[in-house]
Amino acid sequence: MSGHAGVRGVGLGRILSESAIAAFGRDGITVPLRAFAPETAAAFARQMAASLPPGALDADPAGRLSLHLHFTWALELVRHPRILDAVADLVGPNLLCAGASPDPGGTWSTRVRRPTPTSPAGETVLCRVAFSELALRSIGGTTVRLAPGSFVLAAPWAGLQPVAGTAVTGIVARYITPHSRPVIAVDQALLVRGIDQTGKFALAAEPVVDALPGLLAARRGRRGAALHED
Repeated sequence: MSGHAGVRGVGLGRILSESAIAAFGRDGITVPLRAFAPETAAAFARQMAASLPPGALDADPAGRLSLHLHFTWALELVRHPRILDAVADLVGPNLLCAGASPDPGGTWSTRVRRPTPTSPAGETVLCRVAFSELALRSIGGTTVRLAPGSFVLAAPWAGLQPVAGTAVTGIVARYITPHSRPVIAVDQALLVRGIDQTGKFALAAEPVVDALPGLLAARRGRRGAALHED
């Protein structure tokens, strides 16, 4: 979808209770929530492994923060209805995805102070989705354990990060609203639900080829070199 105005489907129902929303405002973290079955999580893990062979992100480091703009499986994940329903419970029905990274790999969560009532950081939600067992810890010392196929939502100021030594076991997605002022530079954002009529972000196109641009360029270069060999 291109342009500044757009519409995406609305959610089917509330995921978070009033007490859970209040707890998020206080602690910056939700309880773990189920998105899909462990078998589906394993399928996503296989797709990510196939998409990101060793060295893939070295060829295109910028792609680390925008998997949803390069891979259809990542796009499906950041648009998962249950995840979007939960995010919408916190920040409203109009949602943009401003990043999706292998987890561990996202570095957004330790750079933002706790928001005041008028702070734009209050419109940013990080979603960590687990493909296998995953342990996370906040700056305040809260430990969250995710089962395969589950997710947790966190405010950036909570500093929720995988426990040291954790292997790549999922993705972390960054959701904002059309009225957000990004704390970090965002070149593009993908409308994943609702309406964007603000024109504040360049709305990204959906992926059509499952590969990182840098990796594609490297492959083309290797093929070109092979064609020119004697």
